[in-house]
Amino acid sequence: MPAKNHLSISATTSRGKIVHPATRPEDSTDVLFTRGYALQQAGKYRAAASCYVKALKERKNDPAIYNNLGNCLRSLGGYDASIQCYDKALSLHPGRVSSVLNRSLALLSLGEYEKAWPGYEARLEVVDFRQQLLELPERKWKGERLGKGKTLYVYGNQGLGDEIQCFRFLSKVAERVAHVVLEIQRPLKGLTRNLPSNIDVIERGEAVPPFYKWCEIFSLPGIFQVTEESVPPPVRPDYLVDLQVKDWIESNRERNPGKLQVGIVWSGNPSNSLNGIRSCKLEKWEPLLSREDIAMVSLQVGQPSGELSSLDESIRPRNLAPLLVDFDATATAVDSLDLVITTDTSVPHLVGSLGKEGWVFLPRYADWRWGRESANTPWYPDLRLFRQKKEGDWSSVINRVNQELSAKTNRMAKSV
Repeated sequence: MPAKNHLSISATTSRGKIVHPATRPEDSTDVLFTRGYALQQAGKYRAAASCYVKALKERKNDPAIYNNLGNCLRSLGGYDASIQCYDKALSLHPGRVSSVLNRSLALLSLGEYEKAWPGYEARLEVVDFRQQLLELPERKWKGERLGKGKTLYVYGNQGLGDEIQCFRFLSKVAERVAHVVLEIQRPLKGLTRNLPSNIDVIERGEAVPPFYKWCEIFSLPGIFQVTEESVPPPVRPDYLVDLQVKDWIESNRERNPGKLQVGIVWSGNPSNSLNGIRSCKLEKWEPLLSREDIAMVSLQVGQPSGELSSLDESIRPRNLAPLLVDFDATATAVDSLDLVITTDTSVPHLVGSLGKEGWVFLPRYADWRWGRESANTPWYPDLRLFRQKKEGDWSSVINRVNQELSAKTNRMAKSV
């Protein structure tokens, strides 16, 4: 079903749509394109789209402009209109790799997985993937059975959450291939202990043994022809309990008897270009942090954890991050808490894989795996999704979460 707020390439910006602005002589197409790209990188998609539409008045057959306009419309939830732009770009430049990939992302957001997966393979060419593997296209695995003596090399080249999301497919790979070498990022190694015995795990950067075929881990959903209705359940990781983390949380319960123990994460990796859109500054959490019936615990790692020091001590969550040295420790924390509230980082993937209750803050137009409007995702049935009602406005999310916390603590009180 198309997104309710899908955009037309030619309607008014005041109603969330785009028009051809009047051309000013001082605005050359190159200047407009450069300005549009700068606005786009800053997350100002409506202003960027207006620049691109204006540039098209002078350069009607430029596939790059159509591609970038499509990206802006997709970022504004205009998935159908964005596909029109990508189709136009591809009609002008058949096979244009970035347009093929972007079109697939729009289709994924619409839930049209089967149509999307073939084009999603274009990511292998536009992102900094393993060039030496791309030079061996005949060695790319397509799901066929590989018998004894033929090793499949599976590697991840995206984020930690992306790799966790695809762990669910590895047992199916192991059924078809006699020997698999799985390369993952070091922090995830502890989450792979319960993989089938014919999968050997190495860390990124280690020497890769000889292999017969190769596959990037996010090619697996397409290989297995996954639809929105047939997403397999996540695999619960067999992590090693971190006793120091477990004792810390038990001690926190004793310090806060009867209170709901809630872990929070408000930011992902600051170097990610989308982090500014996905993250919610800690100061905005104040209505949640000031609740006296909840013991908040910070699971935030990295540079954003510095935001804790800006809070008044009376509402500052206790900081567990120094003990979260790996995913074994983080998994122990998640399993020991009553609830985790997080933005779109690797954490909801871990929470969902553990089958724990998690609430996820999402921007108005979120990444495709979280769907468009639903409060749930087939990838992680135990997660609840809280979306912005208006772009960039986290207040509606905070208010709804606050209401849900009240309902949850009231149920707890009645059950005692």
